Amino acid sequence: MKSLSALRAEGTEFVLATIVATEGSTYRKPGARMLVAPAGRFTDSLAGGAFERGLVDATTLVFADRQPAVVECDMPGPADPGQTGGSERDGIARILLQWQGPQNNWHDAALLEEAIAARAPRVLVAVTDSSHPQVPMGISQLLAGDAAPDLPSDLTQEIAATANAALRTGRPMLVHHPVDEWEVEIFYGIVRPPLGLLIAGAGADSVPLTRIANTLGWNVTVVDPRDWLAQPASFPDADRVLATSPERLPEALGGDTPQAGVIMTHNSALDDRFLRQLLRTDAQYIGILGSKTRCRKLLEGLGELREPNAARIHAPVGLKIGAESAEEIALSIAAEIQSARGDFVEAATAIAAPGGAAEQDLSGLYVVILAAGGAKRFGALKQLLEFEGESLLRRAVKLANEIVFERAIVVHGPKATKCQREIAEFHATSVVNEYWEYGVASSLKLGIRSLPADASAALIILCDQPLVRAPQLQALIERWTGSREKIVAGAYGGTVGVPAIIPRKFFAELMELAGDHGAKSVLSAHERDVLQVPLPEAEMDIDTQDDYTRILTRKPR
Repeated sequence: MKSLSALRAEGTEFVLATIVATEGSTYRKPGARMLVAPAGRFTDSLAGGAFERGLVDATTLVFADRQPAVVECDMPGPADPGQTGGSERDGIARILLQWQGPQNNWHDAALLEEAIAARAPRVLVAVTDSSHPQVPMGISQLLAGDAAPDLPSDLTQEIAATANAALRTGRPMLVHHPVDEWEVEIFYGIVRPPLGLLIAGAGADSVPLTRIANTLGWNVTVVDPRDWLAQPASFPDADRVLATSPERLPEALGGDTPQAGVIMTHNSALDDRFLRQLLRTDAQYIGILGSKTRCRKLLEGLGELREPNAARIHAPVGLKIGAESAEEIALSIAAEIQSARGDFVEAATAIAAPGGAAEQDLSGLYVVILAAGGAKRFGALKQLLEFEGESLLRRAVKLANEIVFERAIVVHGPKATKCQREIAEFHATSVVNEYWEYGVASSLKLGIRSLPADASAALIILCDQPLVRAPQLQALIERWTGSREKIVAGAYGGTVGVPAIIPRKFFAELMELAGDHGAKSVLSAHERDVLQVPLPEAEMDIDTQDDYTRILTRKPR
C-alpha cells in the first residue's frame, strides 16, 4: 500500500475500507483493503463496478461525521432471468470503514504502515461491533510481542490467544467475545510485510523484473559487483541498488534477508558465487536464469549442497509461458515467485498473554476421535476410505498424535478389529462401541466415559472431515488456552459444531445425550459459553459417495 504513505504525505483525508467477513462468492476475501479519498478517488479494488460505487457512496457519511461504520455491500451476480432488470447478488461483503486524517493523525493507517514495515507478520485488530462501555466500535490496535494494553483486562487473554491462532494459521478471523453481559466483535487481520526480492545481476533484462516487482509492492534490491552496471539511475523501480561482491552481500544487506532471490548476472563464475551466498541465507526461493545445460552444470558444481537445497532452487527460473522477450521472461519469473509464495514459511512473533509467555499448556487436553459410524448413506466403511494416500482413520489418529501424543481416545464401531490394525503403530487408546447402531450419542458418551480423571477438556474430532488438518485444530487450541472454561467450536456453513473443545464441566450434559444428538446439542444449549473459530474446511465432510467425489476434487457442496 505505497499509496497510503503518499496520501498521508499530502495531508489528504481518506477512508480505510477493510473486508471483515464475506458470504457467498466474492472477488476479495476478509483482510483485503482499499483506500477511498474524497471525490470518489480510490486505490486498489475490492470488486469493481456497482460494488465499488456503492462502497464509495457509503463513505460519504463517514467523511461527514468521521465516525467508523460497518456496511454490507452486494457482489453483483448474473442477471436474474425472473426480472426485467438488475441482477441477483452473488455474495455479500461486510466492510469496516475507518476515517483517517490529520485530526486523528491517520491512526489506523499508521498502524497498518507500521505492520507493513515489520519483518514478520503482525495482527491488526479492529473492533467491528461492541456493547461494552469500555470498548468503542472502530478502535484498532497492532499486536506484536504483547497483548492489547488499551483494551479491558478481561479481554486481553482471549485476544492474545486468538491473535496467536490467526498468526499460526495465517488466516484472518472475525470473532465474537462475550464479556459478562456484553458482546465484543473483533476482526483479527493478518498484515504481512512485502516480499523481499534480491536480483543478482544489473543487466538490461533485470529492469523489467524490478518494474513488475515494484508494481506488486515487493521490496527490490539489485546487486552487482560491476559498478558500471549497478547504477541507481538505471533501476528507478528498485528500492536499493548495491555495487558489492557476493561475499560482502550479507554486510551490504545489513542483516535483511530476502525471501526470494533471482540470479541473472550472465556470468557463470558470478552466478556460482551468488548462488552459494544465497544458499547460506533463509531465502526460500532461489531462481537461476539460463539454459537447462548451463543450470545443470551450475548445480552439479554445488556437490553436497545440491540435494538439501533442491526444494528452493528453481533452475531454469520462471514458469513455462512461452516467454521470449525480456519483459515476458520477467513476467514468468514474477509469476513463479508469486506461485511459490504461498509455501513460504514466515516467522511470526507470538502474542504474549498477560502474566506469562505465549507457550501453550496442553495438559489435561485429550482428543476423542469418533470413528464408530456404520456409514449407511455412504454404503461402505468410511473409516478406511483413502484420502491423499492414507485412510481417513489413520489420518485422524496421526493428527491427534501430533497434537497431544498419547492422550487420544478412538471410538470404534463395525469391523473394529480391522480398524484397530489400521492404527496399530500410533499411540492411542481404542474402545469399541458395541451399540454404535443406536446413534452418535452412544459413541460420544463412550469416548467421554473413557477419559481419565485428569482430563480437563476433550477435543472432539471426526475422521470424515479430512480437510481439517493441524492448523485448523491449532486455531481451536489457541482460543481454548486463553479461555479454558469456554467451549471452543468450529464455525462453518452457518452453524457451529465439531471439531470442538468441550471443558469437563459440560461432560455431564454430554452423558445425557441419546440417539443421533451429538455435541452440537450441548453447544446450542450454551451459546454464550461458545467461542467460535471460523473453520470452513469442516463443512466438507463425507456422508455420501458424492461427498467423497467432491472432497477428492475440492468442489464445494
